[in-house]
Amino acid sequence: MRVSLIEIGSNAVRHHRANVNSKFFVLDEKTRYPIRLGSEVFNTGKISKESIFELKCIFSKIFYINSIEKNNENLVIATSALREAKNKKEIIKLIKEVSDYDIQIIPGSTEAQLVQVSALTNQLNINKLSLLIDMGGGSTEFILCKKEEIITTKSFPLGTLKYLSLKNESKILDKIKNDMKEIKDYLIDSLEGKKIHHIYGIGGNARRIGKLNKHFSYSNRTDYVERKNLSKMIRKIKDHSFLDRIKLLGLRKDRADVIIPASFFFLEVLKTLDLKSINLPEMTIADSIFHLLISGEKVEGLTLNI
Repeated sequence: MRVSLIEIGSNAVRHHRANVNSKFFVLDEKTRYPIRLGSEVFNTGKISKESIFELKCIFSKIFYINSIEKNNENLVIATSALREAKNKKEIIKLIKEVSDYDIQIIPGSTEAQLVQVSALTNQLNINKLSLLIDMGGGSTEFILCKKEEIITTKSFPLGTLKYLSLKNESKILDKIKNDMKEIKDYLIDSLEGKKIHHIYGIGGNARRIGKLNKHFSYSNRTDYVERKNLSKMIRKIKDHSFLDRIKLLGLRKDRADVIIPASFFFLEVLKTLDLKSINLPEMTIADSIFHLLISGEKVEGLTLNI
């Protein structure tokens, strides 16, 4: 069975296609359509007419691709940008008219559960108490887990695009440090004196930080970064202009600006927890959804009628 999964995020629409059977899945196609819905929603409360038109074009193209590829099933999920948009009902209706796809807007708590499932699917080392942090454009999920047990999850209404909207770098850093106080209180209450053994940064910005770790020759690995090197990396990225980050560092234009608040955020997390490094695995919540289709397991807040 071929399954098409479409994610409407704050910074892009992602289209995943996989072959799924009763035992495993093979992800064979992935397309990313950059569209900053989050910047509009977090500033004005709505998605603009221009972006709605662009969304319609994207979904028309995806519908055509799915028809050509003969995908059997189509799933569409949306996260914080659409979740917070005042005109989300209008958008859901228009997408239905264009593609006949129903959009499921999932809560932050569901995102958190999907991250933990993805960690298990990708065989991350979470045999001991581990912290997973999935940072998006509009929300960031914290998941404390051990093996298959989720100890606690919390979705914070903060993200790279919300930080970026502050425009001033010192204001961004002040806001991150202020948010870290709430995060620290949450972790202290949740840990009850226990020690975190592994910490994982999830998401596109986290993966890019790992690649920059290798680019700047701090390590041959891209799946982790040491705290001391993350500090150095931030200074080096800031020394590059926006255009040079694209030209010389290989960042996409919609990554070249948000990489700064993302890097600041992960650095402050490491300082707060007094940890020396963070793991940055290649994984997405799409992995978890394809896994759920195989296993038949359920996650609250998500319906998989396949």
